[in-house]
This record gives sequence, C-alpha cells and structure tokens, in this order.
Amino acid sequence: MDDKAAAIAFAKEQQAIAEKAVEEAAQVVESSKQKVARAETEAVRSKAAVAESRKEKVVPTPETPEKTPDVTTGV
Repeated sequence: MDDKAAAIAFAKEQQAIAEKAVEEAAQVVESSKQKVARAETEAVRSKAAVAESRKEKVVPTPETPEKTPDVTTGV
C-alpha cells in the first residue's frame, strides 16, 4: 500500500504542476491577445494617418471664375 499511496501522491503533485502550467499558459495567451488587439488598433490608426496624409489638398474652384475689372477698359 505504501507504493500505491506514494504513486497517488506523486500523481496528484504532477497534476497540480500541470494545472499550474495550464493556468500560466492561459495568462500568456490572454496577454498576447491584448497585445495583438492593441497592435491592430494602432495599425488602423496608422493606416488612417497615412491615408489622410496622402490625400491631395484640392482647393475648390468656382464654376465660373470671378471677373475682375480690367484696369485699362474698366470692364
């Protein structure tokens, strides 16, 4: 019975170690997901900034240009 009790104790110890490792791995995965989400958000912001900077600055012009009076004829 001593061997059986020792084996059970060893198995429980190993199970506790494995459960702790799984918990730590889950924390690493969650942390990584948060980092990815932050990186994706930053990428979207960067893309928007690049797109905005690449836009041509178009100055709207009137359909018909204003006529300025000719100084020589006054018209």
